[in-house]
Amino acid sequence: MVPIAHFKSPLETTHLFLRASQSEDLKPLFAIGSDPEVWSLHSETDRYTKEKFSAYFESGLCNELGAYTLIYKSTGEVAGFTRYYDYDSVAQTVKIGYTFLSKVLWGKGLNQELKKAMIDHAFEGGCTQVIFEVFERNFRSQRAVLKLGALEIEPRGDRKRFALFRTDTFSSLAK
Repeated sequence: MVPIAHFKSPLETTHLFLRASQSEDLKPLFAIGSDPEVWSLHSETDRYTKEKFSAYFESGLCNELGAYTLIYKSTGEVAGFTRYYDYDSVAQTVKIGYTFLSKVLWGKGLNQELKKAMIDHAFEGGCTQVIFEVFERNFRSQRAVLKLGALEIEPRGDRKRFALFRTDTFSSLAK
């Protein structure tokens, strides 16, 4: 069983710090998340509104596994948000999602970089499977998950599902 605290540990990648989100992060996150294009492929296309964004952010703060605010190392600025969720201690699975990045950082490989770090961290903690649930029309996120090597598994409602499995020959994806 992976201790819940494991999923709340700060992480670091080449370009990002992933630190525990705090209520003070709402303002800078909303500044980058208030762009309608950020949410155009999501199930809640109006998440750029203050009311919807605040609910999204608060659900991350209330999440049992916490949430990460992403800090871009080269500028020290808030760059986005992500989290682990729905840990299953029996199956040793966890989901990664609710991720968004500042549009100015799109196309730089940062989403893949942060997801690889989170996947490695989950596997190092003892998880055997990491799952991604992606809205059926969010082709950008689906392609990103497939680039990580995930396999498509059974869908749930309007979500396509993808999984990465830990194997005995697992070696760090982040390398």
